[in-house]
Amino acid sequence: MSLSHQKPPDDSHISPPWSASTKFIVTGTLLFLLLAALYLLRQMVLPLILALILAYVLHPAVSFIVRRTGIKRGLVTGVVFLLLIAILISIPAATIPAIVSQINTFITNLPRTIEQVAAFLETPPEIQIFTFTIPVAQLPVDQYLDSLIRLVQTAGTQSLVLLRDVASATVNTVVWVVFVLFVAFWMVKDDRKLYDGLVSLVPRAYQPDARRLGIEIDTVWNAFLRGQVVLSLTIGSVVFVVAWILGLPSPIVLGVIAGVLEVVPYIGPILAMIPAALLAYFQYDQSWLGSQIGPFWFTAIVIVAYWGVQQAENYFIVPRVMGRQLKLHPVVVFVAALAGARVVGVLGIFLASPILATMRIFGRYISRKLSDRPPFSASDEDFEPLPVETVPDSAENNVSSTAPTATIAAETTSPEERSL
Repeated sequence: MSLSHQKPPDDSHISPPWSASTKFIVTGTLLFLLLAALYLLRQMVLPLILALILAYVLHPAVSFIVRRTGIKRGLVTGVVFLLLIAILISIPAATIPAIVSQINTFITNLPRTIEQVAAFLETPPEIQIFTFTIPVAQLPVDQYLDSLIRLVQTAGTQSLVLLRDVASATVNTVVWVVFVLFVAFWMVKDDRKLYDGLVSLVPRAYQPDARRLGIEIDTVWNAFLRGQVVLSLTIGSVVFVVAWILGLPSPIVLGVIAGVLEVVPYIGPILAMIPAALLAYFQYDQSWLGSQIGPFWFTAIVIVAYWGVQQAENYFIVPRVMGRQLKLHPVVVFVAALAGARVVGVLGIFLASPILATMRIFGRYISRKLSDRPPFSASDEDFEPLPVETVPDSAENNVSSTAPTATIAAETTSPEERSL
């Protein structure tokens, strides 16, 4: 007899509740299985993180188009991802040859620049009527100069090989790129379902708290990821334009360096300025401006230009792009970036700030629960929710709301409605 034709038992035959020891054993077993699965699938952790980052970056654009047009979210998501794939194909094809050419020139001229630096350190420079000697001539400069040049050339050659391999898109790279795009697509398309599914895993009594925590965490990560993309593109473009106007060699490379180092907290702009200053001083004759005013004043102008870009970033761009969600002490962020670099490399440096901000949100919640205080307060200075737009009635049934929209709406409903 098939079990599907049997009459289901009534409520009087419900199994007894688990004891505390049984709950502890089951929870420990599930946690162990989760950690074991993460270890076995550790190669997929980085692609999943990249997919999550990509979904966060594209999510606002998709939601904006859906709200404005009323088109189904799946269709809009598909079009946005097709445009993204077209950009990923066209931009490298148009820019990689020029970037590789300028990197080759940069690497070729770098040994001569290093030799000029060594000669500069060994020569007593003169400033007006004073002559002073930098006490580094006693260092074994010549002994390490050849090793430094070989190291730089080797690193540069390996970087070019890596860039060539990425540009040629090997089978392994294509597979992972497709995986990241596929996962990110479904994260953007079904964001509401995924979010509600995660909240449903929390005990019902704590689901309102989970939704409020989701608002704050989502606000932090949205502000950081979108802001970081805008900052990197903006600073890289501005540095390229400034270097091109001043006539610095390899302006595209300098712009790429500035944009990439923008992810390094606080010291990234300083590190990006060093190669520009070296090029300005030792290759000033290749610039229309440097050949007229000399190396010293040309280097000074380049440093002042970089300093001006950094000040404009700190006082005008960052507050408007990032907001107040990531207000963290520089020392704490710097130490966290070093720790992240130690654990997961460059990605750890990049994600140090939002991870710290997320830990602060959880820490504040736990602290208030431990001290029997309300877990959330309207006076929280660190929480500044993103603006939420109303979904048109015509698109109500076709739109998957963003996590902040859904959770803010849940705050205005009754606990019974929120639990449904």
